[in-house]
Amino acid sequence: MKISAQSENSLSTLRREGKLIEREIRSRDPNLAARVEDVARLVNPAQSPAIPRPAGLPVVLTVFFLLIVSALSVIILNDNFFLAQFYIQSAIVYFILMIFFVIFPAFAGMYLISRGYSLGLEIHYWLSLAALILSLAACAVLAGKFLRGDVSLFALITQVLVVSLAFFVRRLMRSASFATTVRRCRTLRIVATLREWRQDGKEKF
Repeated sequence: MKISAQSENSLSTLRREGKLIEREIRSRDPNLAARVEDVARLVNPAQSPAIPRPAGLPVVLTVFFLLIVSALSVIILNDNFFLAQFYIQSAIVYFILMIFFVIFPAFAGMYLISRGYSLGLEIHYWLSLAALILSLAACAVLAGKFLRGDVSLFALITQVLVVSLAFFVRRLMRSASFATTVRRCRTLRIVATLREWRQDGKEKF
């Protein structure tokens, strides 16, 4: 469902409007008091639950560059051009998968969020999970190569360190700008719901 326009309004303005509509609904239909209380708790930033702010794209990009670094390390340390070719081919395939299954949908999800579609939040969340799964799969492949003796210990340690760094970066990517965007979308959705309640007096939440 597309949230009705007014994305240019500030969050404070939207919250004030939501609170005014909330009071009006309370005065017209006391039976909706419990449901309105839930909505009011979301409108009020002090009582809002934590906002999920996934950022799986840095993880995927990190693994991609790691494949390139692994190829270079194999050439420098082991002088094994066949294995280096395997890493380069893997990086190319991985990059193509990123474009179709991660990068393009991620930007699409952010666009939907900016336009006020709550579906964008779901897309961004599942893409974050997919990015982590792809990264862990890359770790598993490299670990298997190491157990068979095809990969140096240096390459395996590098893989583990970079993926660990990627998880750390994922924690740091909880930026205030993204949180504000998500909160704006949530507030717009709540205010739109309150408007519908005020219009026809029926519960739609």
